[in-house]
Parts: sequence; C-alpha cells; structure tokens
Amino acid sequence: MPTTGDLKEMVVRYIDYIRSVRGYSPLTVRHYELVLNEAARYWEIEEREEGVLLSLMPWRIAIANQARATIARKVSTVRSFVAWLNEEGMVVMLKGGELAKQRRNLPR
Repeated sequence: MPTTGDLKEMVVRYIDYIRSVRGYSPLTVRHYELVLNEAARYWEIEEREEGVLLSLMPWRIAIANQARATIARKVSTVRSFVAWLNEEGMVVMLKGGELAKQRRNLPR
C-alpha cells in the first residue's frame, strides 16, 4: 500500500512529467505543485481489495469556503494526478473527487 510519503514522491514525479513531457507552462506547473502539496497535507489513504482509496474529504472540507470555480480547478488538478497514477500502474480510486455542476451565468 502506498504511504503518504510514497504519494508525495509521486507528486514530484508527476510535476516533472507535466513540465518535461506534457510541456505545461511554468505557471501551470506551479499551480499543480501548490494544489497537490496542499491536498497531500489532508488526504487519507485506505487500502482496499481493489486498490487504494484516496479520500479527499478532509481537504474538501478545508477548502469549502473558496469559490466554486477555485474548488473545481483544484479538484480537477488532483483528478489529473490520480489518472496519471493509474496510468503508471497504481490502482487508485478517489473519494471526494466528484464535482458539483457549475451553473453558467449567461449575459442578458
């Protein structure tokens, strides 16, 4: 089972991946790094038969007072990281990675 330390090491590898392989801009890379390190302080890891469950609920509670768009952007960053972990061969499932639908305010 991966530990929090293992996942933090994977964050470093993921940041290197999006910088060097995906070619993300320095500002985007910095955003990903900040968000993933923030989330890593809160996430909880639970081993299950089918893989590892990564609970974002404590983090989601901590960021609940932020704007909906900010939360959506941050959760999307973590979801991208988990998708990459699965591509790398880890079986990681998210709890708390769902997003509420965003209402769009259309001009009148």
